[in-house]
Amino acid sequence: MAVDLGSARLGWPTPKLGRTELASQIFTGTHLSERHREIFIISLGELILSGGIGLAGSGFQAGRVATSFVGFAGAVVLFQLYFLRVRQLLAPPAVMVVERVRPGTPTSYSHLVMVAGVLVVSTSVSLVIDQPSGAAPAAWVAASLGGPALFLLGSCLFDAVVTGRILWSRALGIVVLCVIGPVMVLLPPLAILVVANLVLVLILAWETLPAHARPVRVTVPT
Repeated sequence: MAVDLGSARLGWPTPKLGRTELASQIFTGTHLSERHREIFIISLGELILSGGIGLAGSGFQAGRVATSFVGFAGAVVLFQLYFLRVRQLLAPPAVMVVERVRPGTPTSYSHLVMVAGVLVVSTSVSLVIDQPSGAAPAAWVAASLGGPALFLLGSCLFDAVVTGRILWSRALGIVVLCVIGPVMVLLPPLAILVVANLVLVLILAWETLPAHARPVRVTVPT
C-alpha cells in the first residue's frame, strides 16, 4: 500500500523520464466503473467464501446452515444495492465521460468504504457460523451491524461525490442500525444477522418499489 499510494503521490518518478503529474492523467468513466465493479465483486466473493467454508466444516447443523444461508442472502442484497445505484451513477451506458484522475479519486475512496463494509460483514458471518446461538458478545454485535452500516456510509459518500446529494434512504438505514445496536445484545448472533439483512432489504424495497409503481403515461393520438 505504501509503494502503491506513495509512488502515485510522487508522480511515479522514473530515471530519465522524470515524474508524471497525477492531475494530468485522464481516463474514461467506463474504465473507472469496470475497475470499481471488479474490486467490489471480489469482496462479495470473500463474503460467499466465508459462508461456504463455515458450512463445509459445520456437519450441516441447523444453526450453521441457517447462518450460511443468511450470509449468502446478505451478499445478494448487497450486490443489488450496489448495482442499483452506484453503477448507474458512475458510468451511464449512453455517456462516455472523460475524467481526470484527481476528480475520480474521491469515488475510489468511497468505494473502499463500501468494500470495507462487505469485509466486516464477511467477518461477522465467520464468527456467527461457529456460534449461531447463545449470548452475542458486544464485538459481534458491532461487526454484524457495523458492516452493513459501513457499506451504506460508503454508498452515501459516493452518491454525495457524484451528485452532490445525500441518498436519504441509506442515511436513514445507518441511523436505524446505530439505534437498534444496544437492543441487539438481547438476541442470539444469528438473529442479529437476520435483523441487519432485514434493514438492507427494506432499503432495497424502498428504492425499487416506487419505480415499479410509477404510473405509465399513455398518449392517445387524436
